[in-house]
This record gives sequence, structure tokens and C-alpha cells, in this order.
Amino acid sequence: MHLASRSHNRPKLTGPRAAFAACLIALAASCSFIQLAYDNLGWLATYYASDLLDLDRDQKARFRASVDAALATHRREGMREIITALATAERFAADGFTGPELDVLQAQAIALYEDIAKRSLPLVIDVLMTLKPSQIEHLRSEIEERNTEFAERLGFNEPSETRVELRAERMAERLNFWVDELRPEQYVLLEKLAAEIPDFVDVWHDYRQSQQVRFFRLLETRDAAKLTAQLEEWWVRQSGLGRASYLRSPETQVILKRVLLKLDASFDKAQRERLIWRLGSIREDLESSMNEQG
Repeated sequence: MHLASRSHNRPKLTGPRAAFAACLIALAASCSFIQLAYDNLGWLATYYASDLLDLDRDQKARFRASVDAALATHRREGMREIITALATAERFAADGFTGPELDVLQAQAIALYEDIAKRSLPLVIDVLMTLKPSQIEHLRSEIEERNTEFAERLGFNEPSETRVELRAERMAERLNFWVDELRPEQYVLLEKLAAEIPDFVDVWHDYRQSQQVRFFRLLETRDAAKLTAQLEEWWVRQSGLGRASYLRSPETQVILKRVLLKLDASFDKAQRERLIWRLGSIREDLESSMNEQG
């Protein structure tokens, strides 16, 4: 089936996740969604952590307090960098991105990722150190379920042609957020560009599995220092991924930049205006959140 056709026939969210998403959308009707989401990250993070870790009441309260404190610090110390990066992207997008401009945005994105990951690690370690054996087994079960979803989404054990199609679908999902509906010829372009991106699915799968084995071994020892080092190696530095690291591999970043430039060249006036509007609206929402919390 052609990518454009499949993109219009995705399965819809059902069950509790659909209800949760519907609540967020309903709340967003009267105010900004981005600002709403950021301003409520404390309970959103607690909701997610509770589902993943099966936290009890005291653990939830402790985690929520830690997240709220970290967010307050981030508003003061880290929010301005995100806003600056979005403003830079707006400016660059106005007349089409260039290679050097994408290099600037890429460097900003990596710095922001590292900052958020490092801020998150102490919160994660703190709650992990409180887990009971039954909660560790619950976490193991949840991660195994997510591993199955991960493998299906990326096409693990599927032929290379199917993986290219799935990669193109993921690219289309992201682009549709930024520029609204793609034109038919852009779906065709995505299929061609997806084939230019190296296939790292097997590497990602094996890396994920090996890191999870190490993670649970260290979690059972309750050694917070070693667990912190392992998660920083896994989440922040992506050590051992080599060319498969979109975050750390200069060679792969060159390929991705080439793909992004080709996509950017395909945007029509309406799509470019939508991209600029989307970047600006997110920036303004975050500015409002930062200013209101003072």
C-alpha cells in the first residue's frame, strides 16, 4: 500500500490512553496546549511513572514533589535556551534552511537534550531506589511490552523494504505535525529519502536489549552511583551505538542533514507559513509559562 494511503488509515487510540488524550484536548480548548502540557508536567510525569512503576501513594507524592521542584528550577535556568532555539528555527525557516543553519539547530537540539536528560536522571534514580521487588518485576513486564511495540514500530524481523516503508511513515507523522497535510508527491519523496537513511533497526534492538539487562542487574544491587553512570551512558551519551546514534554520529548527522534539506526544499508557501507559525506558537506558549510562574 502506498505511504499516502496508509497514513490516512492508522489505528486510533482506544481505552484508557484515548480517554487520557481526550481529557487533555478538552482542557486545551480554552488555552494553549503546549503551555497546558508544560504547566502540568508534574502530574503528567507522575501519571506515567505510576503506570510504569506501579508506585504506591507515598512514592507518588515523593516523585511529584521532586518533579515540581525540578520544573521550577528548569523554568529559571533552562527554559530560556529552549525559547532561543525555537526563535532561531523560526528565523531560519523563513526563507528555507541552509546546511550551516541546520548545523546550528542540530547543536542547539543536542545541548537541550543533554540538559533535560541530565536534569531528569536524579529524579529517575531517586524513585528507582525506592522500588520493592514486586515493583521491579512490574517494571520488567512493562518494559517487555514496550519492547514488543518498539520492535513492531521499527519493523524488527521484517524485510528491508518494509522497514523503509515504516521509516517513511514515521517521517510523515512528524512532518504532518509541523506543516499539516503533505502533498502526494511529498509522500513519494519521503519514500525515496527513507531509503537513503541507513537501516539501524537491528543495532538499536540489540543495544536496547543489552542496556536493559545491565539496567536490571544494577537496579537489583541498589547501587545508585553505578546505575546513574549506566543510564547516563545509555540515555545521554549513547555509548556503543557508533554510526547508529543520531545524536552522536557525525557521519549519520550528515546524511540526516541532506535528507532534511531535500524535504525543506519541497515545502510550498502554505506549509512554510504553517511551520513558522507552529514554531512561533510553541515559543510563545513557553514564554507565557515561564513569565506566569515568574
